Order: sequence, then structure tokens, then C-alpha cells
Amino acid sequence: MQRLGKFILMTLSTTILLVSMTMPAMGADVTGSWAMTVVTDAGSGMMSIVLEQEGDVVKGSITGDAGNASVNGKVENEVVTFGHSLPEYGVSANYSGALAGNTIKGTVDFADGAATGTFTAERKE
Repeated sequence: MQRLGKFILMTLSTTILLVSMTMPAMGADVTGSWAMTVVTDAGSGMMSIVLEQEGDVVKGSITGDAGNASVNGKVENEVVTFGHSLPEYGVSANYSGALAGNTIKGTVDFADGAATGTFTAERKE
């Protein structure tokens, strides 16, 4: 009887381990509305961004002084990357930041390096 208990415990432990190894890692949830401040060597500005997350895929929209654009990106653990293009200006922007609570802080690159800087996004409650 004692041997049967050990066998069941070993089987259960092995099953839990295998299931946890095959499950995808859950990253941070960035779904929501964000107020974002961008500071670059070419100037600074405020933007609003709305993100929707499904798995590790992020989609949404960004609104600022330069206009509105669709956003596409991904979340990997606590790292959020996303980008958008501004066809009116012929430029694109790529963001990479780390999520900590309700704040994303990171770097931004406009027009393949024409302007670089930092951004901070705060989730709106």
C-alpha cells in the first residue's frame, strides 16, 4: 500500500511538471488605455495609446500631435515592444519597454534613428 502511494505521488508530480513545461509563459497584461510621454533629441510630446492583448500579440491605436495610427506589437515576459507608422510624415516609430505595475518605461526610435529617446506610459484608471 505504501509503495502504491509513492507511485501515485511520483506520477502526479511528473504530470504536473510536464504540463507546466508545455504551457506557454504568460507575459504581462498591457490591455488598457495609457497616457504616454515621449522625450527625444528632436523634441517631446504627449500621446494616448489604447492597447489590446491576446496571448503575446498586442494591437491598438495611438493618438498624438502628429495624428492617429494603428499599433502592432508583442509582449514577452515583462518586455513590451510595439510600433506604428505615420504615413503623413513618412516615418515609423518603434518602442521597447519594461512593464512594472501600471507603468511602461523604455526607448523609442523614430524614422530608423532620425530621432531617438525615451518614453513613459502610465495606465489610465
